[in-house]
Amino acid sequence: MSLAAVDLPFIRILRLLRTLRPLRFISHNVNLKIVVIALLESLGGIFNVVIVVFLVWIMFAILGVSLLRGRMGYCDSFNPEVGKFGVPRNECFGKWRNYDTNFENVYQAMMTLFVVSSLEGWPEIMYEAIDSATEDQGPTRGNSPAFAIYYILFILIGSFFFVNLFVGVIFYEFNKARKNEEKKNSFFRTPEQEKWITICKMILKQKPKDVTPYAPKNRFSKFVRRVIEGKWFDPIIMICIVLNIILMAMAFEGSSQKY
Repeated sequence: MSLAAVDLPFIRILRLLRTLRPLRFISHNVNLKIVVIALLESLGGIFNVVIVVFLVWIMFAILGVSLLRGRMGYCDSFNPEVGKFGVPRNECFGKWRNYDTNFENVYQAMMTLFVVSSLEGWPEIMYEAIDSATEDQGPTRGNSPAFAIYYILFILIGSFFFVNLFVGVIFYEFNKARKNEEKKNSFFRTPEQEKWITICKMILKQKPKDVTPYAPKNRFSKFVRRVIEGKWFDPIIMICIVLNIILMAMAFEGSSQKY
C-alpha cells in the first residue's frame, strides 16, 4: 500500500512539505542563493528605514492637521447645478461633507499621505487643498496655492527619497552577499584559476577607444568631425536641450496672442 492511498489528516500535512522542494534548487543555484541571502540580511536595514519613514510621515501628518484641519469640507448639494464652490456652510441645502482624503486627525492624515505617496491621483488631492477655505466656508478655486508646496515636498522627501532608500539597502546587502559568496568559492580555486579570473576582470574593465578606420578627406567633413569631437560639443547640445524644455514649459493654456 502506497503512502498516497492513505487518507489521514497528519499524512496530508506531511504532503505539504513537498512545497519546500524549491529550496533545494536555491541551495544549488549560486545567483538565486545570493538574492535570497541579500533579501534576508536586508530585513534589519529595511526595518530601520521603515522607522525613519514612519517618523517623517508623522511629522508631515501633524503639519497637515495643523494647516488643513476643518478646511476640507464642502456642500454636497442635491442640485448638481449649484456645485460645491463658493457655498458656505450656513447656505448649504444638502449635506456638509469632508473629502475622503482629509486632515481632520492624524490617522486620516496618514491615510491621505499614503494615497499621495502612491502617486495615484495626487494632483486632484493637492487641488482639493489649494481650493480649501475656512472651516465654515466652502471651497474656492485657487484660494490657497501655497499648499502645493506641502504636497510637493512630501512627494520629494516622503515618497521618492525613502523609496530609493529601500532599494539602496537591498542593493548594498546584495553586493555584500555576492562578495561573501565569491570569497567562499575562492577557497576551492587553484592559483592558476585565480590568475585567469583576474585577467578576465581586467579585460572586462578596459574600455577600448573607438578609432575611425579612415579620416575624411573633404575639408568640410574634417571641420564637422573636429567640431563633433571637440570637448564643448556635448555641453552646448545639452544647453540647447535645456533651453528647449524651458521654452516648452513656458507655454500655458489661455495665453494671449502677444505672449
